[in-house]
Amino acid sequence: MKNRDVILSCLFIFSLSSCKQGIEVLTVELSVENSISELSDSSFFSRVHCMFAENDKIYFSDYNRGDIVVLNRDLTLLSTIGNKGGGPGETEASFSFVKSGNQIYLLDDLNRKIVEYVDGRYLKEYRPQCIYSVFKNFAQQDCCLYFPVPNDKHSIAKYSMQNQQIESFGNLFKFDTPVQTKIKNDRFLLVDKHYLYAISDNLPKIERYDLRDQTLLDEYDFSTIPFVKATIEFTKSQATDDHSYYVIVQSVYRIGNKVYLLCNKNEAENDFSCNKIVEFEADSSNKIRVNKIYQLPGLVYSSFCVDSEINKIYAFNHQSSSIESFNIAMQ
Repeated sequence: MKNRDVILSCLFIFSLSSCKQGIEVLTVELSVENSISELSDSSFFSRVHCMFAENDKIYFSDYNRGDIVVLNRDLTLLSTIGNKGGGPGETEASFSFVKSGNQIYLLDDLNRKIVEYVDGRYLKEYRPQCIYSVFKNFAQQDCCLYFPVPNDKHSIAKYSMQNQQIESFGNLFKFDTPVQTKIKNDRFLLVDKHYLYAISDNLPKIERYDLRDQTLLDEYDFSTIPFVKATIEFTKSQATDDHSYYVIVQSVYRIGNKVYLLCNKNEAENDFSCNKIVEFEADSSNKIRVNKIYQLPGLVYSSFCVDSEINKIYAFNHQSSSIESFNIAMQ
């Protein structure tokens, strides 16, 4: 069921899985190249919800620390951004963040605010009324922030940082009850220039919107991936109350024309894992297709990022509270 923490050289072993329509998915089994369970200043991390890779650096937010940690590619601490607390520029529960150039927007889950940092220094805060229940990736483009906030008609809220106005758009999936429709329309949001990817946490769907007119361009269904199909079939057979549901997608990432989903696998009782990263790729006509699956060696991961310059994945192992790196270069 839904849980905000977790719903939860390199050795390559290749296998092929056939989807219902004859699509073959390459599975790449990874082994850990490097890992840390504490930082080089002897401080710890335990609830990493968001990770990002850029310019030789790895960024992550830890819910309990209240800051953003900056590492080099060898996982050595370089610096931290922000401080824990309830004052201006401080955060008590660092959840997700967005990095855009030299700016970082960090969501404080406890105080329901967005803190903006420029070059690692505090600039200002925003308190959009629409972020009362944001537990997924939000997105930023130009002077606007985008949040997954379902209402009676739409699933996404657009917040202007200039005039604080809020607009709603986005498809709303219908479920059996109003409560289910409300809670099961959560999305992970990713921006790619003029486009916004919206990824359901409980349905095998990737939506793509045009941010210029907020229209839905296309929707990709990945339920034909064998382990996703089996997970959906099993979870449908399980009883849930009106205020809970099973999750398919735990974390997402985008780089270039590729979108990555960290997915849960739950095909039977006592058979839960969250260790498969599915890579999707958009072709020249922006049509999405499954590219490959990366199989991580641990049982449960909660967040990850991809450094395409050196072909590495960095992921937070929830069970061991460690950050692990994996070489994904094809050899």
